[in-house]
Amino acid sequence: MNSKTMKGLSIAAILLVAIGFGIYTSQQTTSTVEQKKTSKKQRIEEAIKDNFERTKDLKLGYPPVERLAKAIEETREMKQEFSQLMNNLANARFRERGPKNIGGRTRTILIDRNDPSRKTIFVGGVTGGLWKSNDITSSRPEWKKVNDYLENLSVGALAQDNNDPQIMYMGTGEGYGNIATGVGIIRSLVGGDTWELLTSTTNRSFQYTRSLLVHPSGDVYAGTSTGLYRSKNQGDSWEQISITGALVRE
Repeated sequence: MNSKTMKGLSIAAILLVAIGFGIYTSQQTTSTVEQKKTSKKQRIEEAIKDNFERTKDLKLGYPPVERLAKAIEETREMKQEFSQLMNNLANARFRERGPKNIGGRTRTILIDRNDPSRKTIFVGGVTGGLWKSNDITSSRPEWKKVNDYLENLSVGALAQDNNDPQIMYMGTGEGYGNIATGVGIIRSLVGGDTWELLTSTTNRSFQYTRSLLVHPSGDVYAGTSTGLYRSKNQGDSWEQISITGALVRE
């Protein structure tokens, strides 16, 4: 290819670029002119129309402005109630309720239904076992370990049968990050005085029981790291009903 041909191609390329730029500039100028043609009045009308569509009641077909006065009054009442609540909370304070000689995290608290006064409390420690206080309202609540066997277990869930409060369940193992392995689910038939390990749960499915719930029917639900399980015979046997039980929390 000679020098004249090369020169011709270069000039052609430059012309194409210039033409393309001119077309683009013309389009931008036209767009700007069109925007300027929209009057202030038109822009206001469009804004009003947009607001109408966004605030209208779909059933009524228009914005229910008659509700505005009621909404304002309700807002004032809520602000007043909130203000009173904040005044009441000004002197609120947290107090240490114990137990003080327990290690690790406390993930579960159970108010004993066997006590009509609701003063008896069970708490489970991730690394501290099962503890009990007979009067949580005392200025210095006293706590006791339920027994030496439970002291060494990771307790993460507690539940009680509403129909028969003497029946209680305790889930062991935490399972977050595969730490604090449990031994299964433990049951009490005498209000928490003595406990027995359910042999139906001495397997990998119940090593990390994170949540327990007793349905009004008496069925027991256990959320573990492997799924959601249900027992219709107080824990003697279980059926897996979901694989999403790992997401269940108390």
